[in-house]
Amino acid sequence: DTINEKTTNNGVYIPGHPVQIVSTTKTDDFETSSSSLVDITGLSLSITPKQTSSKVLIQLSLNWGGVNNIYAGIRLLRGATVISLNTSATGNQTLASLGVGGDNNNFQYKLEGTSLQFLDSPSTTSATTYKFQVQTTGGPGTNLFNVNRPHATDNAAYIVKGTSTMTLTEIAG
Repeated sequence: DTINEKTTNNGVYIPGHPVQIVSTTKTDDFETSSSSLVDITGLSLSITPKQTSSKVLIQLSLNWGGVNNIYAGIRLLRGATVISLNTSATGNQTLASLGVGGDNNNFQYKLEGTSLQFLDSPSTTSATTYKFQVQTTGGPGTNLFNVNRPHATDNAAYIVKGTSTMTLTEIAG
């Protein structure tokens, strides 16, 4: 059963309600030691809003690890535009949408989980791509940051590997 609009038969959009949902699950590993921003492969997703007044809810569930004392800044982008970015960093501080960090207490064996939610107003009905980028900002030696696995690769039950997900929900305006 559907609810059809009286005049155009395109359906009814109820403000504040979901219109469509797209999602991806990253099941493989990703590693970087770059202090410059790099795309996190597998965490990019497109949506074509049905109305220019729609909002897009971006949700990220990220499993990550790294070397002891690792720090990383993660940015959310719509196309080439960074959105949800801190604006108060000064000097050598890192501007990011999300920051993560590990300690010095055997962190290389740990898998951490973190999440981000952001409500965007893309104001378009064209295909819109959202993606996440990361840059490492600390840590000894190589500054290795990993997605879906800890830094250590021991063949042991305490090495936990996970998955990360990205979901886009169009919400009627």
